[in-house]
Amino acid sequence: MKKMLSLLLALSMCFSLLVIPANAAESAAISVTSDAETLNAGDTVTVSVSLDSNPGMAFWQVKPLYNASVFEVVEIVKDGDLSPTIGTSAAWAYAANSTYTGAILKVTFKVKDDAAIGAYELGVALVEAYDEKLNDVAINITNPTVTVVPKEIPVTDIVLDQTALALNVNETATLTATVSPDDASFKT
Repeated sequence: MKKMLSLLLALSMCFSLLVIPANAAESAAISVTSDAETLNAGDTVTVSVSLDSNPGMAFWQVKPLYNASVFEVVEIVKDGDLSPTIGTSAAWAYAANSTYTGAILKVTFKVKDDAAIGAYELGVALVEAYDEKLNDVAINITNPTVTVVPKEIPVTDIVLDQTALALNVNETATLTATVSPDDASFKT
């Protein structure tokens, strides 16, 4: 019995040492939407970034999230009522907490000419965020996936091996067609 009481006392002392912050900041949420889901080499795509929930932040910074071997950033521009500082990332800074929600940013990407075919996450990533008391604020970000597909190459010419053909009733002949260019997407 004494051992059991000692164990319970030791456990309660351990739990009392755990610090649970009373003012733990709520998390914010950012959603990102894309104006295209399927892309070819050379295409551009713009993602719109919105702050959907905001518990109050004095500073937050995001940067473009993309595969640099597939995409390049064309531009980052303000969207909505807030004015961020924009360079290779975008940052918003205030003396007091802002609880603004709504559109905040647009990022335009270009698919590189030698881009590998596949599905890629495209959007923004959090650099840092905190409130007016310098407490970190977590931001949950939902980015879309876009798919790079082979570029379709149209047929530009079809040439038959014969320019004229005379047939009698019930006779058949075979014509051979040459489709240009050789790498056309749909030759049949």
